[in-house]
Amino acid sequence: MLVQIDGNGNARQIDSTPYRVDYDRWRAGLTDAEHDAIMLEIERRMGEKEIESASFIPGKDWTGTPFWPIYASACNQDFDAARKFFGLLVWEYIRGREDCWSFGRYDVRNVAVEGLIYFRVKCPE
Repeated sequence: MLVQIDGNGNARQIDSTPYRVDYDRWRAGLTDAEHDAIMLEIERRMGEKEIESASFIPGKDWTGTPFWPIYASACNQDFDAARKFFGLLVWEYIRGREDCWSFGRYDVRNVAVEGLIYFRVKCPE
């Protein structure tokens, strides 16, 4: 479950995907098998972590990984579109989890992290 926490510490569940038109267009460029492999690889790489940055998961070279079809097929070799679509796939993965996660944009050592940072939180009651 993905939740957004406001400035007062109140959490609300996120039930939608941003940039849905783009997501649907890019998703149509993946086979179900490619999509399943991508989601399994996201799961494998996130594992039982408590915090993760979406931009750190795939690494710099996607060649030979389950992430390659995002760039090669779904996004027509447009790296910026592929990065955005990958971020949306991570969003969807976390939104579908049983445990609760939130997110934000943060600096690490005074350097802005490009992707969203996700972290586990206590589920709202």
